[in-house]
Amino acid sequence: MVVGALEWLVTLAMLVAERRAGGEPWLRLVIILGAVGAVALGSAVLLSTPRAARHFAGAGDPEPPAGIPGCKVLPHAVTYGGGQDAESGLGLRHVEE
Repeated sequence: MVVGALEWLVTLAMLVAERRAGGEPWLRLVIILGAVGAVALGSAVLLSTPRAARHFAGAGDPEPPAGIPGCKVLPHAVTYGGGQDAESGLGLRHVEE
């Protein structure tokens, strides 16, 4: 997360330099990407606290979504046993058994 925040700030600096060189407005860019970098950095700080470590310590594989017949959880993937929603773009994949 910290690396991601730093990457946003590096991108911000590069884009501001380009805009200033071209005489284009850059203040809105600084506000938006600065906020994105601040949120990423804040997330990294919050996730490094002991409370977050305790909260995520027992996090294992997710439970299958309720109400979807034939749904099961495989390592790193939620699968759906069939139907038209298998290609819905919701992270569900059809798996033939």
